[in-house]
Amino acid sequence: MSLYDNSITDNDRQGVSQLVLRAAGVLLTVLYTLHHYLTPNLQNRGWMELLCWPAMLIFCFLLAEGMLRTQDKWLYLMRVLLFALIAEIPYDLLNFGYYVSTDGQNVLFSILLCWCLLYAIDYIRLGTDNLAATVVAELVCAAAGGRIAALLDLEMGRFAVLACIICYISVRVTYSGLFRLLALGLLCLRFQQDALFSLALFGKSLELPVQAAALPALLLIHLYRGKRGPNSLALRYASYLFYPALIGLTLYLKLQGVKL
Repeated sequence: MSLYDNSITDNDRQGVSQLVLRAAGVLLTVLYTLHHYLTPNLQNRGWMELLCWPAMLIFCFLLAEGMLRTQDKWLYLMRVLLFALIAEIPYDLLNFGYYVSTDGQNVLFSILLCWCLLYAIDYIRLGTDNLAATVVAELVCAAAGGRIAALLDLEMGRFAVLACIICYISVRVTYSGLFRLLALGLLCLRFQQDALFSLALFGKSLELPVQAAALPALLLIHLYRGKRGPNSLALRYASYLFYPALIGLTLYLKLQGVKL
């Protein structure tokens, strides 16, 4: 049995669809964004401040799936770039108080970087049909992507790069579900140790890295069985548009003095 399984098919086995995963990611992003920007006291933000991590993991998985399913990869790239640019001005105003700032970029630019890296890996995989060349491309893209994300200060960029590449690999390896659970679980627990949160468990306080909050999303991803669900043009554009619209709405609410 080969390491890479080239049969990627839709099937009707029981499980969640892409639409369910997308809806979960959107809901988590909305809750995190509104709570993060409209709760003035950092100490009052609590566990909702961690919701960005499972949302990002879900979107990384969907991005890897999209790379293997999307016929027009350049059109996808252009769409993400367009909405990333639209979201950047309200994002900069929310975070830095300026219309344009180089201090940080919104999460769609992290998604854009991941898409470019996956495109490069996929191009080499299909062009060479060589396992060794594909593995080297994956390692190089993981290292270079992490460096670029840090250099550009992309929101959750380094985590997104590694998660996307792991998800891309997992779709094509034998025992993909087990590999994905183990690799993403290790990423969530060991990615960075400098930012921690406390979790009360059986009367004891357990300190975990913040990205460990993404672990529950692994269950939802594991329940995915390849079903796309409804995939109309309106739904696809709504998936791109929701983040700029959310950031714009949050900026408006903050300027109006709304607090949670």
